[in-house]
Amino acid sequence: MELECSIADCVAVVHTRIATGNKKKGRKDVLLRLKDPDGELLSEIQVPWPDGEPDPCEIKYLDSEECVRLTNNATFATVPLRISKLREVVANRRKTSTPKRFSCFSSSPCPVEDASQSKLHTALKEFVKDPNICEVLKRTNVFGLSCLASFYELCLNLEQITLVRSAIESSDALSEQCLAVLLNFVAKSSEDSIKDDHLLGCLLTRHFDPRQMADAAARTITTQNASILIQKCMKLYVSPKQSDVAEEALSLMTVLTDVFGNRLVWENDLHHVAEEALEFSERMSEVVSLFSQIELRHKQSERKREEEESHVQYKIEKISLPRRTLNW
Repeated sequence: MELECSIADCVAVVHTRIATGNKKKGRKDVLLRLKDPDGELLSEIQVPWPDGEPDPCEIKYLDSEECVRLTNNATFATVPLRISKLREVVANRRKTSTPKRFSCFSSSPCPVEDASQSKLHTALKEFVKDPNICEVLKRTNVFGLSCLASFYELCLNLEQITLVRSAIESSDALSEQCLAVLLNFVAKSSEDSIKDDHLLGCLLTRHFDPRQMADAAARTITTQNASILIQKCMKLYVSPKQSDVAEEALSLMTVLTDVFGNRLVWENDLHHVAEEALEFSERMSEVVSLFSQIELRHKQSERKREEEESHVQYKIEKISLPRRTLNW
């Protein structure tokens, strides 16, 4: 088995072979081969080794002496090797990619038919693996509402998380299908609750049609992520800081409960979410009913006061007091 030693992301390998030539008949050559991180050979050095001695059994790099040491039970040999020089050689061998410029996007944006957008998305999904193109496509508004959801799915597959987050925080119009894709992403990456609540609040600033949202959610959002979104919507609804999106949070919670209610009931791990949503809905119904009663009583008292004022024989509008001089 060949001896190996790691040196600054490279590998030094000890190789022993039978010496060639009449004068070296019966002898062995000890070679030290240095390979780069990709496994390609950088150099090969023949190490002086006494005749008749056993092969090296250990190899190590000595940082203090900047050399490779080969040893057996009675013999050792050192080969000088500077780390700085080795790193310089490896850096010079690396392939540098040429700068990329998407010249075809330099002109002003122009509208593209939905069919062409779908063909472009299909081609990108199958053949393009460079994530940089996603930012260019987003900046030039190539995709419209009909294909934007598929584009964001492509961005998520290429791990363009920053681009997706910026799209959520923007004021761009989003379709219900696109909202479903982004809601599924927010629920899936729920590690930082503060950031996720912020992103969910940004999505809820977009108004949506409950019927279309229900259809998009059923096709895109998983049951696990739906349970997370329901819990977050309940939290946002009672948060004073998110009062501007409270109605949308309640609407989304209602949509998700209608779509995933049966699935949540039959899932043992998610059964408690269905119970919490039911209790929350009952409490909100009681609160709304109470406020309705208060508003009704307020209107009745206002009406009664107006009726009492209409039956009064007179009304005092102004009182004038006489002014007299005080004698001190």
